[in-house]
Amino acid sequence: MTGAARERGIGRGIVECLAEEGCDVAINDVLVCRDGAAFGDRAAVDMSGREVTITIDLRVGDAEATLWTNDLTAMYVHENSAYST
Repeated sequence: MTGAARERGIGRGIVECLAEEGCDVAINDVLVCRDGAAFGDRAAVDMSGREVTITIDLRVGDAEATLWTNDLTAMYVHENSAYST
């Protein structure tokens, strides 16, 4: 990824990396994208657990970042719709 891509932010950098240089993407340790193209058996990805880990290797160094978010499944949205302020 070019320095210019890094300056425009990680999201745009990921898109550029996928389009131009190719990244590796794994979901729950199953490689589903290699060099920006579909790879492996996506049916092998087990997403039945509460936690899903998506790993993106941008191939630009050894720095790491971790992002946490909550799920937005129908069950989660329904449960939280009962709250009011």
